[in-house]
Amino acid sequence: MSNPLSGIWKRLASETAVYGLSSILGRLLNYLLVIVYTDVFLPAEYGVVGDIYSMTGFLIVIFTYGMETAFFRFVKEEGGKNADAVYSTSVISLVASSLLFISLIWLFIDPISSAMYYEDQQYYLLIMAMVLGFDAISAIPFAKLRYEQRAFKFAFVRLFGIAINIGAVLFFLLFCPAYADSIPAIKKYFEPEMMIGYVFISNLLASALVFALLLPDLLKIQLRFDSALWKKMTHYAWPLIIVGFAGSINELLDRQFIKYYLNNPIEVNMEKLGIYNACYKLSIL
Repeated sequence: MSNPLSGIWKRLASETAVYGLSSILGRLLNYLLVIVYTDVFLPAEYGVVGDIYSMTGFLIVIFTYGMETAFFRFVKEEGGKNADAVYSTSVISLVASSLLFISLIWLFIDPISSAMYYEDQQYYLLIMAMVLGFDAISAIPFAKLRYEQRAFKFAFVRLFGIAINIGAVLFFLLFCPAYADSIPAIKKYFEPEMMIGYVFISNLLASALVFALLLPDLLKIQLRFDSALWKKMTHYAWPLIIVGFAGSINELLDRQFIKYYLNNPIEVNMEKLGIYNACYKLSIL
């Protein structure tokens, strides 16, 4: 007589291996980029990368506002046909809120960039705002893949995005500078003074292509926004924002302390931030 628990455990082990391997492999590949960044950038330049990515860690909590966890909670509770309502309501909510947040960042880009000391590099912040928008909207389709136990597609799309990001970084930071003089197309369009910006452009390219891969699943939904369900979901989700901020503070606030609270000119602080960020990344291994 077969044990039904045996099948459950086998499936759990299999899916855990796929999710875990994709996460570990993704972190390892991103870890290798530190070698590229520290070779190409000066410490202060790499400090900019660390600074902006630390801020996106805080902002993604706002952009997603616990809706991914709420999706899991309510899709299991509602079940059946109502599962589609949970999915569509979640997606519509995140699309609308992401457009709102991106618009607010664009609208207030002058004071935001001034407070962050990026008055002359506002496009860094605008690019990352779009990255956050793509990532936030993609969160629910990724959650749906997990709910439907489609672990291999989940892992493939995740690793595809990481591969695109790494490939684009290597192209912009290593290939283009090396061959700009010998390939006319690169010489025409490549801007050496935008090297830091290409890190964020690479991220935007990866996030947009991941969103494109998930788009067929998004287009399958019936555009149905259940306001009563949305109120219940947001009521459940809003405490998760506090939890998310707590985790982000624990992991990321150190960069902001270095930037704003060391008693040095901002240029010196950014240099120290770059060195600290590289050491932090290396220690993750």
